[in-house]
Amino acid sequence: MKNTFKIILSLFIITGLMMTSCVKDDFDQPETPDPCDISSGLTPTSGLTVQRLLTEYPSFKVLDAAGEVREFPVDSNYIFEGVIVSSDETGNFYKAIYVQDATGGIMLSIDGTSLFNDYKIGQTVHIKLSGLTCHYSTGSFETEIIEIGYGQYSDSYGQKIGRIPVTVLPQFVKNNSCPTTVTPIDIDMLSSDNSNIGRLVRLSDVEFIDSELDSTYAFTNKNTDRHIQDCNGNQIIVRNSGYANFAALQLPQGKGTITGIYTKYNGAVQFIIRDTTDVDMNGTRCGGGINPGAGTGSGTFDDPYDIEAATANQDAATGVWVTGYLVGVYNTDGTDNISEFTPPFTIAYNVYLAPTADETDTTKMLMIQLPSGEIRDSTNLSSNGGMYQQEVKYHGDLLTYNNLPGLKNTDGYWKMSTNTGLDPNYVDPGTIWSEDFSAIANPYDPITSMTVVMEAGTKDWHGDGYNGQSAEMSAYDSGEASNIGWLITPAIDLTTATAPKLTFYSALKYSAGDLLTVWISTNYDGGTSPQTATWTELTSANIVDSSDPVDGASGYNYTTSGDVDLSTYTSSSTVYIAWKYVGSGTNGETTKYRVDDIRIGE
Repeated sequence: MKNTFKIILSLFIITGLMMTSCVKDDFDQPETPDPCDISSGLTPTSGLTVQRLLTEYPSFKVLDAAGEVREFPVDSNYIFEGVIVSSDETGNFYKAIYVQDATGGIMLSIDGTSLFNDYKIGQTVHIKLSGLTCHYSTGSFETEIIEIGYGQYSDSYGQKIGRIPVTVLPQFVKNNSCPTTVTPIDIDMLSSDNSNIGRLVRLSDVEFIDSELDSTYAFTNKNTDRHIQDCNGNQIIVRNSGYANFAALQLPQGKGTITGIYTKYNGAVQFIIRDTTDVDMNGTRCGGGINPGAGTGSGTFDDPYDIEAATANQDAATGVWVTGYLVGVYNTDGTDNISEFTPPFTIAYNVYLAPTADETDTTKMLMIQLPSGEIRDSTNLSSNGGMYQQEVKYHGDLLTYNNLPGLKNTDGYWKMSTNTGLDPNYVDPGTIWSEDFSAIANPYDPITSMTVVMEAGTKDWHGDGYNGQSAEMSAYDSGEASNIGWLITPAIDLTTATAPKLTFYSALKYSAGDLLTVWISTNYDGGTSPQTATWTELTSANIVDSSDPVDGASGYNYTTSGDVDLSTYTSSSTVYIAWKYVGSGTNGETTKYRVDDIRIGE
């Protein structure tokens, strides 16, 4: 089973409640309508591009004597359409959103933070320009991009464009799609194409310069220029904020690609990344070598990374094994976040992994995210005091966690003292068919590994609203009297099985009726009308209800189905199993359900 988690420390704290189920995420988005059902209600102005705005800029009304601030024509009804390519989630962008179209980019200047909650990378937006102001200049100490704001103000340097207040922002900037993947534009280090300013671009075969390899991304609370170069020595600036949550991380040591927003200031190119996943530099440097002195190991089960190697490969390696000793936890239960290294411990959702059993220097450690389920139950230090200072291997992705080098999406562990654990790459020979939905890439993505049928209404089974990696359905906000959705396995052949059984996990939130059942059929034809087949309810399956324990982090009730006996179907070469949701948007029968980790086997 694969487990993917995103823990937001400032908002959620796990209470220590231990679960026996295997959960794909610790946190759930609030109950909202499908975010893909979005329409701005505006019609983009035909032919209104960034380049057209640049052409028309000199004709816009000047609001100050110096011509620093202009306003869009009040009677133009200009509606600009573009795609968001920046995010302030990590703190590297401040009070700004970059939006691009096929001809260039613009910058929205906004008097607010945490803008990523409402305006996400990859969303198409429609911007009503009438009522907004703008600024553009290619002179000294200028950004060479159309900056769009609201009104103007004066300071000691003259008139400046004002930021758009968040109170009026929705009147001018409206989402018109759910987030989609934005493909960066591949450019050369020496590119001088100004149409790329404000757009998402990618540079390849580049590396941070030698003199900065021992540096972090930025000095604390101070904007910092770092420099990348190609193998010919050509350099450009990578501009990082000292307030970014990755500011204290060491720069990557190798050569590779970097993706970010292409900007200019005072005539010099400045590259701005959204987060460290934009930096993939794990290849051999131009002069040879990579990650000099960066520990040992290759990241496999038999040759796991040590802590030093794992730290050196942060944000550059996924699906790897790391090894070390459990020495403490990161406690967020109080007003301050505290690293604790002396038992007893009360935190169950993370551990510090160190190179030695007596290490207390956090700069030499890796923080491990422990997902709900077996991994947390078996290795957390809150309820497993005997694991303190024991050697453990974990499998997951080397990603920043709590602003520290870490391992997230943890889906495997191995106790060295007992030689037992969970290896996600192990294939159970007794499994006939299984589905853990880990191939789903994004929230609300369609499920393609099983048959999804909407017998009634428009609501369907889809990837869950957190990371997509479980099946989810709810009749919430449907406005329909009947919502019946089927989630059906492919045809399963049980003729070679002796004592087959079905197991799965189910979860619910916003309980409003017991709406989920599970069925089996031998004459369903695999088509779009399952209701015409003969189905037998598997009443022995334990399906979650509101009396089941609640996971303290996500607020979901989770439970296991138990072993559902299928031995009476061993003569059947074509068996289908279905999860059937029967709800109503108008009658308030809207419980949100999730189904996960389905297995049919001996």
